[in-house]
Amino acid sequence: CLCQSVLLAVTVLKKSSSSENSCPSGSSNTCEVCCGPWQQGPHYLAAPEASTLLRSRYSAFVRDDVVYLLASWHSSTRPH
Repeated sequence: CLCQSVLLAVTVLKKSSSSENSCPSGSSNTCEVCCGPWQQGPHYLAAPEASTLLRSRYSAFVRDDVVYLLASWHSSTRPH
């Protein structure tokens, strides 16, 4: 099943990117440098391109940052 494959891939990625020194998005930078600017501060929700937004959302997912995930989700498709 595709759903099980995706779940397994996410679980593996979560485990492999759990180092506190690197961003869960796969960057060698810390989360504060890589995805942090889009998740808080003056650049909150202002990712310059789609790939940056997707990396920041994945990072938020791994870190269970539900507030950022919901805030960065378009209101027309976001769960209530």
